[in-house]
Amino acid sequence: MAKIPHTFVQQGRYYYRRRANLTKSLAFVVTLSLHTREPVQAAHRAAALSLRFVEVLKRVTMFIRQEDFLSHEMAKEIFDRELRACLDDLILGYFANPDPSGVADAYRTAAAAYRIARTPGASMELSEEQRARLLQQGFTDRSIDNVACDLDRLAHAKNLSDSRVEDWIAAFGMPPSRASYGAVASHILRAHGRAHELASGYLDPDIQEAVDPVSALLSRAHDNSFGRGGTVAHQSHEAKPTLAEVVPAPSLPPTVAPQQSSQFFLSYCPTPFADIIDEVAASLKADGRWNGDISQQKRIMRSFGWITGNKALGDYTHLDVAKFKSALQLLPRDFKFHEHFDQPYELAAAKVRQQIAACVAAKENAAKTGTPIDPKKIRAYIPRQGATINRDLSFMSSVSDHLAMSHWAPIVPNAKILDFTKVLVKNVKAKGTTPTRPPWRVADLRTLFEAPIWTGGRGHLARLHPAPPEDVWHDAGYWLPLMLYYTHAALNEIAGLKLDEVSTESQVPYVTVRNNDLRGTEDELVGEKRAARGRDIPLHGELMRLGFGDYVAAMRAEGHIALFPELHVNVAKRGGAQFRATAWIHLMTWAEQRMDLPKGLRGKNVDMHSIRKTGSGHYAVVGVPDVLRADIMGHARSGTNGLHYSFRAISEAPFVAMQEALNLMTDRITNITDHLIAQPVKLLPLRHRSRFGAPPKFRG
Repeated sequence: MAKIPHTFVQQGRYYYRRRANLTKSLAFVVTLSLHTREPVQAAHRAAALSLRFVEVLKRVTMFIRQEDFLSHEMAKEIFDRELRACLDDLILGYFANPDPSGVADAYRTAAAAYRIARTPGASMELSEEQRARLLQQGFTDRSIDNVACDLDRLAHAKNLSDSRVEDWIAAFGMPPSRASYGAVASHILRAHGRAHELASGYLDPDIQEAVDPVSALLSRAHDNSFGRGGTVAHQSHEAKPTLAEVVPAPSLPPTVAPQQSSQFFLSYCPTPFADIIDEVAASLKADGRWNGDISQQKRIMRSFGWITGNKALGDYTHLDVAKFKSALQLLPRDFKFHEHFDQPYELAAAKVRQQIAACVAAKENAAKTGTPIDPKKIRAYIPRQGATINRDLSFMSSVSDHLAMSHWAPIVPNAKILDFTKVLVKNVKAKGTTPTRPPWRVADLRTLFEAPIWTGGRGHLARLHPAPPEDVWHDAGYWLPLMLYYTHAALNEIAGLKLDEVSTESQVPYVTVRNNDLRGTEDELVGEKRAARGRDIPLHGELMRLGFGDYVAAMRAEGHIALFPELHVNVAKRGGAQFRATAWIHLMTWAEQRMDLPKGLRGKNVDMHSIRKTGSGHYAVVGVPDVLRADIMGHARSGTNGLHYSFRAISEAPFVAMQEALNLMTDRITNITDHLIAQPVKLLPLRHRSRFGAPPKFRG
């Protein structure tokens, strides 16, 4: 394999090394372990580190180099474009708020904050001198508090996104520096302040009567008489009327509510909900309440914020819990939340209601006229299942519990203001003997193992095309379904096994299910869904007869870490997800062509997890010890005997308990692969392994 840029190998492990030249006299070398021996994984990780390295180096260099400055033409272009863009956004505020005069007052208040922020040496807090000056200019105590809030919330460079400033620097072809960054930020803030001043005069009669009100406002941009929030400059009290007599005093804007107390919480927090999502998710993960990949939990939190309007934390009440549940029950199962975050929830909900009404009307019309309806149009509006809604509510319940220790701490002790557990959907579990997803019938699994994967098929992307028996390829495609049946383990427990977790030469061959970095990262080991899932599983004799030991030896000879290395090459999908996408879906097509597979409630088909259900059914007979069955399946023990007294691996020996478990498995598991012939290990190139391809057309 070609050398991977910026890497070197030491004792078989890959390391990343990169030199950073900050100045002529300042440089340093970064060396990081890539934590892998796999060339493909090392290449992916090195590429990701290189992108991050360049980004960080650019930011560091920005604050070291200081030789770049903006020209007058550059500054004018920034001011003009930012002024027009900000002004257009502010004008929309008049139409989105039922109180236009309140919007104008809010813009005047913000304009005053921008003016103060432009003062050399201005801090993020109002001084007593500045408060006195504002009071003299006609501001009330309440509106002065709003100026102080806007001074911190709007008018400082910390509120500008780095990308906005960097886009301007890149547009002028300038290398980023502290000087250019500060200059661009100051011109953007100056334009935004001027835009607020102009927008505050949008309700003036001459502006409203203009053909193009925005152009009329822009014509004021260079008029010095209109430079103080749409008012005249400060005048003497003795000679002329004060500002308060000319323009009504600013009132509290309806969109900003810096309250000092809350009706429900000990203290009022003005921070929007969306701003604390990452922090809360990280805390819940650190506390152990959330494990593994928490992207789903963060997505649910963002959805909650979007549905409830991303209010200040201090404004949330129990009504937002009901609103969130109602939205989950309204929005269809396939609704893509992230595609609608740029519009209000009410607008998206109205569209969904219209689509549902149209779908219902189409069904009624089809029933009356007998005209078929496109099933794809109906499927788009299938509601969420109760279990899915309860999952989202449970995640938000964890968030509520966490915030109850800080921003949502209740005034009344032990009260729970946002209680998501009270609105859980009841009776979500199916009643009766029909499961939601059924197990495989043993006879159907026997037919499944007659597929060309095990009896002889062609190579890459043609594994389900019959070929002579010697064309049997060994990889996850061959072994993983067999191991699911003969070990009863879960998909990712088998797909995420490492070679050092497989013991084929011991007195009783077995695999060990435990947390490892294949299913997670070296910083976070994943694999045990719960404590009972950490276990040793004996390997059924049928697996050893078919040559599993030889396959393990071949993987070790190739220098792999993973039992099925091809499932961990793809960064986007790994383990069981990769196997499902490249192999299982095609195997299921092959099976559905030949068998009438059982279906559960709501039409769910059998799946890989259904194989584990079949395995558990082998022990649903009289005489099978509950403790032994729980240990094999990875279920939690129950009862005093199981929890406190049954430890055969300690009282006798580990191999004794393992042998007893293997004897039970051998006795109870129906051998459905005795028709298969053990084949010598035959391997495809790594990038071709476990890629079945679609089966040929079935002719019956």
